[in-house]
Order: sequence, then C-alpha cells, then structure tokens
Amino acid sequence: LALSLDIYLELAHTIPDPKLAEWATRLALLAKQEDKALEAARLWVKRSRNDLDARQVLAAMHVRRGETEEALPHLEFVLSASNGSVGEKLRMATGLLLIQSQDRVAALRLMEQLVARHQRDPDALFAYALLALQAGQTAQAQAAMERAVRLAPTNINFVTGYLGLLHKTGQIEPALAWMGRWVSQYPKEFDLRMLYA
Repeated sequence: LALSLDIYLELAHTIPDPKLAEWATRLALLAKQEDKALEAARLWVKRSRNDLDARQVLAAMHVRRGETEEALPHLEFVLSASNGSVGEKLRMATGLLLIQSQDRVAALRLMEQLVARHQRDPDALFAYALLALQAGQTAQAQAAMERAVRLAPTNINFVTGYLGLLHKTGQIEPALAWMGRWVSQYPKEFDLRMLYA
C-alpha cells in the first residue's frame, strides 16, 4: 500500500489529472498517512477547483488537524456550490465538524463564522445550536435555539430541541411556562399541543 501510495502521489505531482490526485488522497487516507493525504488533497483541489468532494475532503482533513482557518474557505465553497437550503448544508457541515474535530470549541468557532452570514435562517441557527450543545456551550446553544424558534415558531424540531435543551439544563419551570405561552399562541398546531399534554 505504501509503495502504491508513493507511486500515485508522484504521478499526481507529474500529471495534471485530478483523478490521480483523488486516488492518491484516498490511498493515503486508507493507509492513514495524514501528511501525504493532505498533500494529495491539496493537489486534488488545485487540479479540480469546483469539485465538491475534493473540497469536502480537504476541509475535513483541516478540521481533523485543528486547522479551522484553512478549512473555512473550502466549507464556504461547498455551502455556496451545493444544492439545498443553507440550513440543510450547515447541518451537513455540523456533522462533518462533529465527526472530524477533536476540538469542539474550535469547531464551534468555525461554525460561528459559517453561520454569521445566515442569522435569519432558522435551520442555520439550529445547526449552530446543536454544535454548541455538543461543545458544552449551553448558553450559546440556547440563544441560537431561541432565535431559530422565533423565526420558525411552528417547526416541531426546533420546538422540541429548545424544550429538550431547557430540560437538560434544569429549566423545567421556564420550559413549561414557555410551552404554555406557545400553545396559546398556536392553538391549531396539533403535534405541539400533544407535546404539551
């Protein structure tokens, strides 16, 4: 495997074919050769700038190494170029950050930068709140969830997430009071009324 990797990496440097750089990247990752994988992934992105897979792989490698500043432009590219709502894409980015990052606080700072331009998108705020919760930043998570619920008050996922956060942090009375106010404001929302019952 090591010999194959060296051959593919040398070919990737010599022949400007993005497929060679991709194969070298994948081989290096399989062989757990992080430095060679990073080298190959950089070549892959250089040779195929608009390839979302290349950008995601390189971003994931930077995140795993704690290099959040280096990951940011690649994640922003993926967010701007891929299909779906910003919130859906940020939820995917959250998953990537949770899986790859050893440093949850650094991952949270990276996510803050990604969400900064989408403060009116409840999905984006909810994705940020989930990551903040994973990083142990409950105050930030609560603030983001409150904004998400204000923007999309009938979204069952946001409401249950917010109530779950209040419960987890021991805010039982405020949760019940909030739910009571919410049910009186939105009496026709059956799923949420059942939650309150």
